[in-house]
Amino acid sequence: MTALDTKNAQCGVFSIISEWCIEFIIKKKHRLCKCMFSSDHNLMAYSSNIMNYIDFCDNDVINTGTQKIILRARSRIKILHFPQNTLFDKVTQNLGKSVVFIQVSGVEYCYKLSNLFMLDQIMLTSRTIVTEVVEFVTRAHSLKNPICTCNVNLQPHRILDYGLCFDWRRHNNTVCLLLANKSPVSTEQIQNEIRIPDIMEAQVDDQSVFELLKNCGLLDQNTAGFWTLLQPQTVNSISSLHSFIYKNKMGVDIEDSRIQYPQLFSDIHILQQKNTVILLKDLRRIFYNSIAQKKCDEDICKIWQKSK
Repeated sequence: MTALDTKNAQCGVFSIISEWCIEFIIKKKHRLCKCMFSSDHNLMAYSSNIMNYIDFCDNDVINTGTQKIILRARSRIKILHFPQNTLFDKVTQNLGKSVVFIQVSGVEYCYKLSNLFMLDQIMLTSRTIVTEVVEFVTRAHSLKNPICTCNVNLQPHRILDYGLCFDWRRHNNTVCLLLANKSPVSTEQIQNEIRIPDIMEAQVDDQSVFELLKNCGLLDQNTAGFWTLLQPQTVNSISSLHSFIYKNKMGVDIEDSRIQYPQLFSDIHILQQKNTVILLKDLRRIFYNSIAQKKCDEDICKIWQKSK
């Protein structure tokens, strides 16, 4: 290679890197601006979990079967006109209800557990959100419906966030009558079920909850705005595999029954060579490579190494 070729090659490498850096900076700046100008409301969800409101010792809890009575509870947040860290003589909650009765100096107050909390405070992750919404769309009715007899598959802290009783219907063997009349669910119904005020505005992992649901590869929204389960896609070739991985932004388990066909592993290897997918062996998941760059020629790579 001549000196001119070397210089041009270096410029080409720097151009590729510069374009990637500029795109990365613009995306980060956009995300930062969204965070700066978004209200805390956009990062929050409602919770009826009493443990998000008060601290108490297990030894001070009396369970009657229908009530939880907590002695000497201390507030974690401002409750009514009582500031944070106030010591309550007694807090009584009827199991499965979102209202508690607080006793201070012989006076009893009624308080509804309906505050907004940051998503990380109530351990609400993108995976949890997708799982809960998929289950909701599958049964097509709310767990909070008084005649619902579905088993609760929520995580323990999410059962309490919903305002449900922890042991409620855990071992129920009765088929829920509401499953006989299923219909697509609306965005508003999803928001009410998972207790996020606005999935278009709420942010999780640098994207809106709405975008998360649209890109999870498990749900579909029709033109009328109603949500249903996405119909399984047949994967039997390298092109259909590439399309399937592209649509599943959260990655695809390598043992997913929907992608099993004879040439699976050889096709994954080909897509890896083309730098269009990434296989994380520890997680056994395949991800679409959204920032894939064309592989540089060996000569250019050597020039880049020498220029360091």
